[in-house]
Amino acid sequence: MIDSKVIACNYGLVLLQKKPEYGPSIMILKNTFMLDLKVEMLIEDNCKVNVNDSTIYGKEKNLGEIFY
Repeated sequence: MIDSKVIACNYGLVLLQKKPEYGPSIMILKNTFMLDLKVEMLIEDNCKVNVNDSTIYGKEKNLGEIFY
């Protein structure tokens, strides 16, 4: 996501591996603004988010069971 705003949401970002054949998810955020979120990020194990050249590695388990 580039030049984005995420405001007043339950979840600012949820990143997960939808199906095993797709592999882990990777997201790149540049100039992304997040405000007033109940949960800023949920990132599943093996997935990662790159925010302004810093990498955040996921630690959550089985997010697909929660969101599907």
